[in-house]
Formats: sequence, structure tokens, C-alpha cells
Amino acid sequence: MLANAFEPKKTTLLVPQKNRTGRLYLSGRAPGEADQLNEPKLLTGLLDEQVVMASCGARHTALVLGGGQVATCGDGAHGKLGHGTDEAKPEFILVAALGAVHISQVSCGREHTGFLDSEGGLWTCGLGVYGALGHGSLVDEVAPRRVETIKYAAAHVACGDLHTLFLQRDGRAFSCGLAAGGRLGLGLAADGVACVDTPKELTSSPAAGATPQGRADGAVAALSAGAAHGALVYANGGVATFGVGGHGQLGHGAPTDEVRPRKVMELVPHRVRVASCGAAHTLFLTSTGVAFACGLGSYGRLGTGARESLLTPRMLASLEQTVVVQVSAGARHSAFVTEGGQVYMAGDDGSGQCAANSHTALALRTPAVPPKFAEGTGATVLGASCGTDHTAYVLKTVVDAHFDLRADQIMKAAAVLQKIGRGAAVRRMRAPAAKKRVPQHASPQERRAARQADAKAEDDRRAAAAKVIQHGARSKAVRKKEAKADGVGNSLWGALRSRFAIASAAKQLVADANDRHQRQYSDW
Repeated sequence: MLANAFEPKKTTLLVPQKNRTGRLYLSGRAPGEADQLNEPKLLTGLLDEQVVMASCGARHTALVLGGGQVATCGDGAHGKLGHGTDEAKPEFILVAALGAVHISQVSCGREHTGFLDSEGGLWTCGLGVYGALGHGSLVDEVAPRRVETIKYAAAHVACGDLHTLFLQRDGRAFSCGLAAGGRLGLGLAADGVACVDTPKELTSSPAAGATPQGRADGAVAALSAGAAHGALVYANGGVATFGVGGHGQLGHGAPTDEVRPRKVMELVPHRVRVASCGAAHTLFLTSTGVAFACGLGSYGRLGTGARESLLTPRMLASLEQTVVVQVSAGARHSAFVTEGGQVYMAGDDGSGQCAANSHTALALRTPAVPPKFAEGTGATVLGASCGTDHTAYVLKTVVDAHFDLRADQIMKAAAVLQKIGRGAAVRRMRAPAAKKRVPQHASPQERRAARQADAKAEDDRRAAAAKVIQHGARSKAVRKKEAKADGVGNSLWGALRSRFAIASAAKQLVADANDRHQRQYSDW
């Protein structure tokens, strides 16, 4: 939706495509994850596959794998996952309808998804009521359908909240979907056409500094779609924005909307190669690796060190000495990937999307590296994609094979232990109790604090259960030594170390693994 992961075609600074496949980590309220991830977690379900790119939407995520396959996960409303149904998928599953097509890029919107194949073909699925799928109708598509209305080979697709932007290989840009606020860039009046169900070509605004698309130097090289605005990056290094601009996200110096692409004059001295549009802010990246930001500044999402909104793009001083090769704008947070393989996060971390590993409400006003990927850990980040409340990271290799792989297995076993040790009556009692802790008319801050308290309590319970499993797997001498150090009697450990609980947990894990294996390969 708000930002695609990395797109190598957008800048010469990025690592060659053959070296850009890796492992996927997720943080925040990631689709398919039962708990909030306050630090990046390795996706172990696709360890046999290399991830080329990731795209995060509001409540779903899509991956392009090394063989050109696409896997999706999360909320399936309106068929946006492309599996032929509107059911949610808790794990990444290959999109069978695209099995014979080699996909090179994917983009997740709020309620729809766009796919680009290596031959230049475009495919879309999901919510069609506003015409964002580009099929000439307002019907939902539960499986990817070829966009026949784009006659020339395409180079890129970008999905916004309720609209879509397409880029052809000849440098012409098209749009379709909801037209409100000028987000399509077609010059439609606010009280005019409500939506466009067939892609229409964008033409630049006659405002000062605009460059007509028809000229050679006006060819579009890249584009990005945000919640209700968009950006076009031209081959000559210029950039134009359009759509809703109430928070300054268009960068024109005034909080006004633009119904046609208008050149951002503040960036004329710089050669822009990448633009990424979020919910209400925009990030720009120059050919020399310098990042700029404008728009709504709450939560520190702009990365300027403050929460003030900016009507014109401002360079990020904290990253001035760092070569940035990719930027991604989410709903309330941002990601900046450097040439050295580090990722800097800024903005809201209330759901763990910035991976600061904190259980309290936190806003990163100045870009910071997640502790999991800090210098010295050996982490090499190839790309990142910011969604609404979650983030996906593609890393060259697994950061800590022993911990990342074992932690995933232990946490699954811990969940099983919790279910075994907690009867149905207890679960029924916990549900209403959790609701009572938050008053009906509580403020958003109070509700967030309550959610964070619940998340921390759940983490503590999981950690305790995981310790039981680890303890039970160690030798008797080691267990006695640990029990003595913790001041815990052997009788208590004996109760916790119930052979029935351990055996049941192990049996359940094996059953889940077999079931997952069968489902994956039957769907693939």
C-alpha cells in the first residue's frame, strides 16, 4: 500500500539484482502473527526459498520469491491475497493462479494487490468497487486477473489505498480507482467523476516548472502511490506530486491538493531517483544517496528529529553522512536502508513496527537502527517495506541462526504449553477481564497502553513457558544448578516439568509441522 519494498530499477545505487535475494524478517503487528513483534522475527516457513522483495499493505503482505513465485499472507477480504477466496491466511502461501507466470514485482494496497510479470504483464486482485483493479468494472477479483486495458508492456505498479498507478516501459504513467482529492492525477474536479475503472494516462500540470510527459526528458522512470497521493519520478531527475496535500505531503509549500502532477521545485537542484508515499508523508531519495522528507510529522515519522510537519522537502541531517539506497514510507513510520546494509527506522513504534524492542509507547523522531540489526550483529539489510502497523525486512542471511531458528520453535511449543495448562474456564474468565481493564470511553492513549500491557503480560507468560521447555531439555545436574540459582525448589520444577506437558507439546508441534508441510505443497 503505502510503500513497496526495494525496487532495483529505481536507482543505480542499489546492489545488483542477483545479490539481492535473502531471508525475511517481520516486526510489528504482522499478518499471520498471533502476537505483536517488538523485534524482527525470522520467517522460518520459507527457509527453502530466497525472498527477492516484500510489500506490506494495511493488513496483508506479499513476497516475490527467487523463482518468480508470489506468496501472500494476512487478511483476505475481497480476495486481495489472490487465493480464489476471501479467507485470511495465517501463513504465507503461494498464489496458485500465478504459478505459470514469472513475477518480478508486487505492490500491496489497502484492499487490493498488484503484480508485474517479467514480460511486462499486469495483474490485479482484491477490492474492485472503486475501479482500482483497472479491468473496466467495479467487481472484486479473488484471484489475479490480467489487466488487458494496459496495451503496452509495463515497468511498475503501485497500489494506494483505493487507487492504482501503472508505469509503462515507454515512460508513460496511468492511473485508475477513486478520484477523490485528485489522487489519480488526471485533472478531475473534486465534484466531477467519482472513480475511473479503466487506466487513464496522466499529464503534467501547467504550473511553473512542470514538464510535459510527451517529451523525451519528461519520461517517467518511477512512481509511488500513497494513501491518497502519488509521486512521479522523471528520467531527468525531476519529481512531481499530486493528490491530497493537506499535511504538506506534496512538498509544494502549501497544504493544498493538486489534481495533476506538479513539479516539486524545492528538489530541482537535486537529481531524484526514488519517491515513496505514505499515508500523509513522502520520502525522496537522490542519486547521491541523500534522503528528503515532507508532510505530516507526528510520531517523528519524517526522521527530522522533531514532530513538526513540513510543507517542503527537508534533508535528513542525521543521515547526511550516510549513503541511503532505499526508502519506504508507511502509515506512521519510515525506513531508510543504507549502502552498508543497515536500516534506520523512524516514527511510531507503538505496535513494534520500528523494531525498537520496547513494550511502551515509543516514537523515534531521529532514525535509529533496530537493536536486532545493530552494528556487530552481522546483519546485512537489503530492503525494507513499511505497512500500516508492520514492517518487512529482507536480509542477506539469517542474523543468528541458533537463536532465530530455535526461538521460533520454542515459542510455538510455549503456546501449546499455555493451552494445556489453561482450561476453557480460565480462558473464558480472561476475555471479559481484559475488556474491563479498558473503560468504554477511554482515550486512544489509554487503549494503547492497555494493549501494550496485555502484550507484555503475554510475552512474559510465553517466556516462562519457553523456560520450562528449555529446562526440561537440559540434563538433571544443570536443572538442579539453575533451580538453586533461581531459588526455586525441585518440587516446583518437577510440577512445571511435567512429562505429560512436554510430550504433549512435542506431539502437537510435530502434528502442526506435518499439517503445514502438506498444506503448503498441496497449494504450491
